[in-house]
Amino acid sequence: NENSKPKDCTSIPIAEKIVEKLQKADAQSKETMQLYEAKTKFEKILTAIRDESLVKLKKEISKDSNNKLQRIYPGTPLEIQGIDKNIILANSSEITESGSGGQNNAVAYCFATTLLERSGANFPLIVDHPVTALQVSASKYLGEIIPDICHQFIGFLIDRETPGFVPGLKNKTDESQRNFFTLFKKEPGNEAYIDKLPKDAKSVTETENGILCTDEKYFEEFTDLHPEEPED
Repeated sequence: NENSKPKDCTSIPIAEKIVEKLQKADAQSKETMQLYEAKTKFEKILTAIRDESLVKLKKEISKDSNNKLQRIYPGTPLEIQGIDKNIILANSSEITESGSGGQNNAVAYCFATTLLERSGANFPLIVDHPVTALQVSASKYLGEIIPDICHQFIGFLIDRETPGFVPGLKNKTDESQRNFFTLFKKEPGNEAYIDKLPKDAKSVTETENGILCTDEKYFEEFTDLHPEEPED
């Protein structure tokens, strides 16, 4: 009996049916069936509107995201086919589990920035290793369109990600629109980084255990100077 042990009910659809059944019985006992039926009909209308709006919204987001994707990878057969619990990708009209590393990265950018644009909120897009999976040409193109597809971008890059992406970003922004920060620890082995710091003290901030440099040229030229660890 579905009413005898309510604690044993672990299914939301069954619980909803029980609630509906009890509400209907309550309405009958109080002779308010007309109000109950009107309420039920109104709830169904609202649910249908919600479901139809969600389908339309998913199509619009997929379309806008695919337009951005074509700007990053002109002529790519990869596109967002739909949105469910995950992004559904298609390659030449065939459903595919995923694209290449660079394509997946680009799809994520396009989808996220489309959502940000539609929200109307000026949240920054923060990305760790923003172009690690992209070729230099695609990285450069992404850097060029970043100012157009998001209000503010904060990226955490390592040295091998700067070629392509940074020049592309600089092509589409002026000096007042961008900031570059280089951070590293004050520890044995990092003396070479300290020796290469610019002479302008205004661009360097030193703390007890680290150094921050805001010089753009230093950021672009910063590279891993540590020798490879010897093999055992």
